[in-house]
Amino acid sequence: PIWNSARRRRMEMGPKKPNRYSERDLRIQIDALDAQLLKIIHSRFRVAQKIGEAKQKKGLPIYDAKREKQVMDNWSEFGEAFGLSDALIKDLHAVLTDHSKRAQS
Repeated sequence: PIWNSARRRRMEMGPKKPNRYSERDLRIQIDALDAQLLKIIHSRFRVAQKIGEAKQKKGLPIYDAKREKQVMDNWSEFGEAFGLSDALIKDLHAVLTDHSKRAQS
């Protein structure tokens, strides 16, 4: 799956290289990444709202344990491929899932 290709790319990058950027440059990069991350989260919630509308039309419950587990499994695999801790993945998943359910209500 896609997670394996991500893991492979990470390995191909090799060990981390010495930092050649100033702290200011790195903070600018962080700010840009934060903006991208928030834009993606916003898009995710818009899709969650649409899913909620579709579920309401069909009379389905908001909570879908099977789908939630599937998403968590995907996130765990992807997080591992990028060297992210299980705790971080679980925390992010919990927060986004909680807010996605609210967006679907």
